[in-house]
Amino acid sequence: MHPPYDRLPLDTTGRAEWATAIIERGLAAGPLPVYGSAEWASLPPNSPQAVAATVVAAECWRDAGTPETIRRTVELEILAAEQVARSEQSAAFAELAAAVRTLVAVPTQTELAKRRAVVAA
Repeated sequence: MHPPYDRLPLDTTGRAEWATAIIERGLAAGPLPVYGSAEWASLPPNSPQAVAATVVAAECWRDAGTPETIRRTVELEILAAEQVARSEQSAAFAELAAAVRTLVAVPTQTELAKRRAVVAA
């Protein structure tokens, strides 16, 4: 194994401490570039800054694939879809209500007949 993987704990109980130590070592060497950036790519692979930037990126995505995170993401997506559907229903109802208000202003045949009778008298 190549560093820093040979220091990665097999269980996750020491993961945060390990990541913090790697990141602190990188910061001591200088500012950390964004993982994958041109600046990061220009560093040697064993650069403490390159390794620390990689660990920062890994930590950002560490729990993205856990069942809990996936479940929560799906729940949020469902809630968002339901909100969009409610918004579309509200817009459709508002359009229908406007059409009904327009139709209410149109006189019925009975009202027209009464008006004709008044004008003819």
